[in-house]
Amino acid sequence: MPVGQALPDEVSEIVSHGWARINANVSSKHPSHPCPFVAFFKLLSLRKTCSQIEESSATRTMPELPEVETMVRGIRSSVEGRKIVSVRACPCECRPMLIEPSLVEIDLRVRGEKIVSVRRRAKRVLMELGSGDAFVIEPRMTGLMLLDEPPSEAHLRVEWRLKGHGATTRLWFWDRRGLGTIRLLDPEQRAEVLGPTRLGPDALEISEAEWREFCSRTTSVIKVALLDQK
Repeated sequence: MPVGQALPDEVSEIVSHGWARINANVSSKHPSHPCPFVAFFKLLSLRKTCSQIEESSATRTMPELPEVETMVRGIRSSVEGRKIVSVRACPCECRPMLIEPSLVEIDLRVRGEKIVSVRRRAKRVLMELGSGDAFVIEPRMTGLMLLDEPPSEAHLRVEWRLKGHGATTRLWFWDRRGLGTIRLLDPEQRAEVLGPTRLGPDALEISEAEWREFCSRTTSVIKVALLDQK
């Protein structure tokens, strides 16, 4: 820092409020070697680290299994048993997300179909239809399944209009970054994508004996083993 240049506000604040405490603390523990400069820069480093942790926590929104389970429980009672009136794309100028097949084909296949079940499989939301087809939705980083109050209308991606129980309901998929995916799969496709060759037992259904047997077959550290969905 050039001579005569004012200290940044952050440093000035720490100096004015923390210098006396730093000197008192260090001197009491090490009377012969107070080293206030060492303590000062350790405090700066700690402050920066805490700030990085807070920022990371605030921006980390990747939905894991508990969040997807929460989405399913939040929409299930309002969606199960209703018939699909239409499925359409919401006006959105953001990057397109993966939808298979096209929404035009999806709309033709599912109109009038009843949603018989809403459940979770791994980190995916499944909406199973009376025809045997199923919507398989991966929220990924920032996707949400919503019935109302989206965080922003600009990031609404897909709308399902549903009827039944005496009222029409709208269900939305919202995704700020567009990393989520929506697929309509027939039973054969679903077995290939979500079957036992691709995904192992569900975390909420696996027994203690199955878990012990799985752990006996791997030499991976526990974190890596937990992340292995097979």
